[in-house]
Parts: sequence; C-alpha cells; structure tokens
Amino acid sequence: MSESKYKDTQEALLVPGIMGAIKGGKLILAIELKTEGALSKSGKSMVIASTRGNIGIPGTDLKLGVNLYKPV
Repeated sequence: MSESKYKDTQEALLVPGIMGAIKGGKLILAIELKTEGALSKSGKSMVIASTRGNIGIPGTDLKLGVNLYKPV
C-alpha cells in the first residue's frame, strides 16, 4: 500500500455539526446526530447536517459535499 500524500490532522469543525480529521490517509467525519434537523425547502425531509455545497478540507486540495437527512 502506498503512503498517502495527505498528512494526519487534528479534528476540526468543518461546518456546524460536522467535524473532520485526516488519520492514516483516511478522512474521518463525525456528524452530530442529536439535532432534530431543519425542514428541507421541499418539505419532504429533515436535514440533520449539510455542508450546503462543496467545502474545502483544511490543509488539502480536497473538496467535500455532505447531506445527511431523513424523510418526513
């Protein structure tokens, strides 16, 4: 297995409710599930966590887009 070009990082807040860190060449995400969420624009789901588009991962050239939701 080849070594990752991405160095390990400390856990950091990426957006409210989503933490991230690079460990051993893997991006590890922690998403807060205690929140009730907010109703989506369509009204069909509750959005638990979202990056609201793509965001940069600090210290890298990577971009991330996350949506965590549940149907209403």
